[in-house]
Amino acid sequence: MFKRISNSIIGLVIGMLLASCGGGGTQVSEGGIGGTGISSGSVTAFGSIWVNGVEFSTSGAKVIEEDDEAGAITLNSIESDDTTELAAYLSEGMVVTVVGTINDDGVTGVAETISYEDILEGPVVGTPGAGATSFVALGQTVNVSNTTIYDDGLTGIGDIADGQVVEISGFRETNGEIQAAYIEKKEDTYQPADKFEIKGVASVNSQYELQIGGLRISTSGIGQDITSFDGQFIEAKGTFNGSDLLTALENVELEDESFDESNPELEGYKAEVEGLASTACGATAPCTFELSGVTVQVETTTTYEGTASAVSGILVGVKLEVEGEIQNGKLIAESIEFE
Repeated sequence: MFKRISNSIIGLVIGMLLASCGGGGTQVSEGGIGGTGISSGSVTAFGSIWVNGVEFSTSGAKVIEEDDEAGAITLNSIESDDTTELAAYLSEGMVVTVVGTINDDGVTGVAETISYEDILEGPVVGTPGAGATSFVALGQTVNVSNTTIYDDGLTGIGDIADGQVVEISGFRETNGEIQAAYIEKKEDTYQPADKFEIKGVASVNSQYELQIGGLRISTSGIGQDITSFDGQFIEAKGTFNGSDLLTALENVELEDESFDESNPELEGYKAEVEGLASTACGATAPCTFELSGVTVQVETTTTYEGTASAVSGILVGVKLEVEGEIQNGKLIAESIEFE
């Protein structure tokens, strides 16, 4: 299974794509959503790859792997749309970012690169009771639903037990809890010397440690100044004490929840983003809100699908899928689906 990659590597891949195109991002085509673009969301099917309702051909695509220790980048070539080949790197439920093209029909495209984002890899603390809808891992409350995908020996929350090491991909809720889209068991029993990782918005606590949910993160052993990380989305890696403390083994790094829509190289790109709204929009358009770290602007021309049919339905914690174009550092919503 390949590893989570940082947004800086996504930026590198975008630069490679721009170079191959000989210039800036392709502008929106007449009559559809077509153009060079980015799609960020959970994998819903294979045989090619389906993300946000778009079937991307993977023949000739690259799956990106980052070496955790050395930071080296490996581009794994995919030779076809064969499900078996894709399953060597990806699983349904994983939250991925696809960079490529989206055709004018809005439902097919061609993937240039595919990268995977997890939220944490670490031990479960406590065994969920019968009928539970959540559990704790690395000090984080992880919520499951009937759409959560389980992998590698897990068939449901009833298979999750204290001390197991799990990898989780999904979305952060506004209260800091995780809505799991994908859960994979990595080990039956964790070892205290193992290195684990977590991503989330951190605060600096009274002990001059970083805090993400119920997890304290100590950087005293590496002497890193953490003042600038207060309120920022970060990634930390280190050993776990089995309760509530991660001791950092390497420098904590700033991360992005999704792609960086303010990157001028993305101007004119088509984009599709799935996630939980972290702010509301307002009673009437135009207005803006945050979705998976991306600033979305709703216009009077934006259309709606699903359980709500107006901008007033964009509330904190609502799961949405937004399609549009990046303009002036924002994702201008052409359509919003309430999931």
